[in-house]
Amino acid sequence: LGIIVATQAMEMAITKAKEYGVGVVTTTYHEHIGSAGKYVRMAMDQDLIGAGFSGRNAAPEYNPETSIRGSIQGSPPMAFGMPATPGQPYFMLDMSTGMPWDEECFKRMPEVYFRGLGICHVANIMSGTLGGQMLEEFDRRTIHYTAANQSACFMAIDIARFVPVEAFKTDMDHLLEATGKMQPYPGQDKAYLA
Repeated sequence: LGIIVATQAMEMAITKAKEYGVGVVTTTYHEHIGSAGKYVRMAMDQDLIGAGFSGRNAAPEYNPETSIRGSIQGSPPMAFGMPATPGQPYFMLDMSTGMPWDEECFKRMPEVYFRGLGICHVANIMSGTLGGQMLEEFDRRTIHYTAANQSACFMAIDIARFVPVEAFKTDMDHLLEATGKMQPYPGQDKAYLA
């Protein structure tokens, strides 16, 4: 069960971050973890920066006759979070990395799709490849639990090892408040960060 494994992994990353300044934990041989953001919030609630990825390692084979978009293997989740002071929302980027295909958009802005492809692979490499999913015992063609074909990576960073926590949070508040007063994107009623 990916949700149980991911919770334990982020707890381990938090413990390591408090002891060493940074904690990084990978997991493998489980199913989907759900939203990566819920684990990142665990770190933020303890005045840590959090990051989480989930995905797969390189596929056993790729068909050169199909589009490179097929190399993504789904839409891996990725999240990053930084705490702010009480009463201010945290900064939280919690997203799936896949993008729906739009040929007209690609013609106008191909770089958007190239960046999206790269972001998807970062999630897969940080979780599946770094997590060892290519090792023989985790080969998705031979594992006993065939749906347990995912991996994850969780990170926690102790802000206090770099800058006083209150100074960090005050700067986060400034960022979130000031950007919220800027002009929003067209068609939106308010300017928001993630």
